[in-house]
Amino acid sequence: MTLVGSGISVDIWHQPWIPWLEFEEFRCLMDRVRSSFPNVKSIADVSLDNGSWNIELLKEMFGQGLGERLGRIPRLPTEQHDQIVWKKATDGQFSVKRAFEASQDCDLVEDNSVWKKVWSSKIHHRHSVMLWRASSGSLPTKDRLSFVMDKTCLLCGGEEETAVHIFWECPFARALWFSSQFAIFGGAGGGDSIRGRLQWLIERIPADLLAHLLSFLGCLFDGIWKARNTSLFKGGVPNLMQVREGIMRRFMESVDIMERDVDVAASFRPAVCEEKISNSVEFFAISDAAWKDNRAGLAVGMLDRCNNTSEWYTRQVPASSAAEAELLAIKWAMQMAAQRGTNSFAAASDAKVLIDALKKRCHVRLWPAIACSSLYWRGLHIVVRLKS
Repeated sequence: MTLVGSGISVDIWHQPWIPWLEFEEFRCLMDRVRSSFPNVKSIADVSLDNGSWNIELLKEMFGQGLGERLGRIPRLPTEQHDQIVWKKATDGQFSVKRAFEASQDCDLVEDNSVWKKVWSSKIHHRHSVMLWRASSGSLPTKDRLSFVMDKTCLLCGGEEETAVHIFWECPFARALWFSSQFAIFGGAGGGDSIRGRLQWLIERIPADLLAHLLSFLGCLFDGIWKARNTSLFKGGVPNLMQVREGIMRRFMESVDIMERDVDVAASFRPAVCEEKISNSVEFFAISDAAWKDNRAGLAVGMLDRCNNTSEWYTRQVPASSAAEAELLAIKWAMQMAAQRGTNSFAAASDAKVLIDALKKRCHVRLWPAIACSSLYWRGLHIVVRLKS
């Protein structure tokens, strides 16, 4: 919006200058009046020589009541330039964040406590993403898709499909809610938005159960959304008991992981590097690996300490597990060091299980992934000396 000073630079028809009107309302008003006053171009044309409003002209243009109200809009001193301000900010300053909030119809003083709890480190990232998608309106429910003619819920066939309906109000969702350990009545409180209802629950749940509740909601929303998509793309009616069993199984797995993480955190002791890399080491290598679908991506960085040069290498190889991929990366780093004919070599890896096995000169036991989920230790170096 524009704060009017002299008014010379303000386009009266296109540049908003009426503080109580939204942009569309302003344009609609100006479009009705503009054709009757073709000689009026700027605010200066409806101003007197002393810089005040020409109220008689305003009343002629906009009518008696509105013209008098427009004539009471405060103006800057005539010697000041017209100023553009951000109307939705108390200080008038524009920022990208404020523009985004305005475009999303958000409150400028938004309470972020819900997001802080949803994105807590205690909650599995997958569950946090699902809660965020449901709460922020990111899921493509039928009410949000203008090209979909049939808006009926696929799970009950009775109401319009909205996020609040399929996750809370639908009989399918209510049955899942009521049969869980958080047997909460679907419409208990929080208004007509997922975020409002989520906040209502967060404010009432005991603090020691909050992480469990949010994990359950992540599993619940994910299970309902998958059942809805299965019905949409494959047809048929989802089996309520099978959906419930899948939700509860994933929830119990997440609870088990949370408890494991607590045990690990309680017993954690910072890893201390027992060996320092000697100045006589000629080559230093860092290795890492990524694994998926029996293919491994290996990466090795080599530092030549004598010539102060560094090189990076990557390649793909077959591997049966993530642990094997890490071991292949370490092996590759050692092979490259040996090919350079070096007498001393040091390598760093984040795979502590493998490093411990190499130090003990024993085979590595490849545990199932769920049993290894808490083994995230970093910073341990292994020094390997190559003898000629």
